[in-house]
Formats: sequence, structure tokens, C-alpha cells
Amino acid sequence: MNGGGDNRRRDWRDTTRISKKQKLILNSEEQLESKLGFDVFTEGDKRLGWLLTLASSSWEDQETRKVYSCVDLYFVCQDGSTFKSKYKFRPYFYVATKDKMEMDVEAYLRRRYESQIADIEILEKEDLDLIMRRNLLKLVRVREFAPEAEFHGLSMSYTLPNVICSYCNDCRDLDLCRDRALIYQEWRCAVPQCGQPCDREATENALIQIVRQRERLYHLQDLVCLKCHQIKAAHLADHCTCAGSFSCKEGVSEFRNKMQVFFNIAVNQKFQLLQECTSWILEAR
Repeated sequence: MNGGGDNRRRDWRDTTRISKKQKLILNSEEQLESKLGFDVFTEGDKRLGWLLTLASSSWEDQETRKVYSCVDLYFVCQDGSTFKSKYKFRPYFYVATKDKMEMDVEAYLRRRYESQIADIEILEKEDLDLIMRRNLLKLVRVREFAPEAEFHGLSMSYTLPNVICSYCNDCRDLDLCRDRALIYQEWRCAVPQCGQPCDREATENALIQIVRQRERLYHLQDLVCLKCHQIKAAHLADHCTCAGSFSCKEGVSEFRNKMQVFFNIAVNQKFQLLQECTSWILEAR
């Protein structure tokens, strides 16, 4: 029992020393900011100012002598005068839960950390990217669902999967249009201890096989009804049972765009056979 009492007294002394140290730091910071013109605004007439900046700080309650977290807000008035205001807030953190498990998690946290948690609030996850997108569209005066608001990549690319180094057997995917090393014709293994030159001929042959396979699939593709989106089942029928017309599942423009990507790769990487193959496909009517 005596040992436990000594530990409690030691913890209380440590806490007291920490609070005194914090108080000294806060006093020195407030004195320095007061000399710079940012006195703490506590009472008096209402003041209007523009927010310059903010910083995390601490605030001591004079009655309980407890130190709370707060934010220092620095303002400048229209006449050039400045002041500072303290906004007290409670430290918080987010906990992600599974769907429909929010109430169970809340009950467990309240029971497990009863004396340490001040409050628990259930919030829906907010998509910050969506908010930023809406703000940017509002700045350029474009509606959210307008065709101009759709994102289109500046350039299409192709990633060749499972390229294996012949020396160290390292396997990786090659982005043939965006990889900086490949753009500058540095065809080497990405492993620092290896650096073995890649087999450009094997890569070109693999791309030619992919181009031929895609061309074959384009010519043998199914026909789809434009109205009900069902695949054509009867070979001799001119129209679907819903009276809709048939069309290719992959359009001509889409197929040509894919072939154009391989043609650009062939030109940039100087793959002569691949360039001849893709150029013949693009020139064919």
C-alpha cells in the first residue's frame, strides 16, 4: 500500500512539473506575441478583423488549473491594428468501422474508456475530393454534370504486364508511355543490384501478338442491341425482338484509338515491326 501511495505522489509531482513548464512556455509566448502587437482579446467591444493565420496552442483554466488544447487565431483589423483570440477545442480522432457496426463500436468505446472519452459522435465519411472538384467547377463556371466536367486523360497508355528479367527473374509491369526510364530509351532492369538490359525484341514480339489478338477479337466480336443491350442470338435477324438495331460491341473509333496507342509506342521506342503492323491496321478501311 505504501508503495502505491508513493507512486501516486510521484505521478502527481510529475504532472505538476509538466503543468508548470507548460505555463512558463505559454507565458513567454504570450509576452513575445504581445510585443509584436497580438494581445489576447478576452472582453470588451466587438472587434472585426481578417484572419491572418492560426496555430495550435494551450489554454489554462484559472479555476480548475487544467490545461486544455486550443487554437490561436491571429486577426488584423481595417485600421491596421492586430489582436489574437483563443478558441478552445477538444482533441479528437476518427475511427473507421464496418457497415452497420457504428452503434456497437460506440457502446464498446464508452464502456472501455469511460473516464477518458468526453464524447463520441457518429459522422458520415466526407469525400474531400468531391468537394474540391465542385469548388473548382464553380470557379470556372461549369456545371457538375456537364460534358465539359468529365475528366479525360491527356494521353492514353498501355501497361505490359509480367515482364520478367532474364538475369534476376524480377517481374514487373511496364508502363510503356509514362515510365520515365522507358521514355529516355533506358531499357534496363529496375532492380538496383541487377541493371541488366531488357530484351527489346521479346517485348516487341509480345506487343505484336497483343495487337493481332485485339484485331482478331474486333472482327469476331458480338453484335449488341442498341435498345435492350442484349447480344444478338439469331444470325439471320436484321432487328432485335424489341425492334432495336444491332451494332458492334466495340466501335470503330474505340478500336482505332487503342491501335493508335500501340502505334505511338512503336514510334517512340523504334519498334519497326510493330509500327508496320499497326500502321497497316490504321490505314485499312
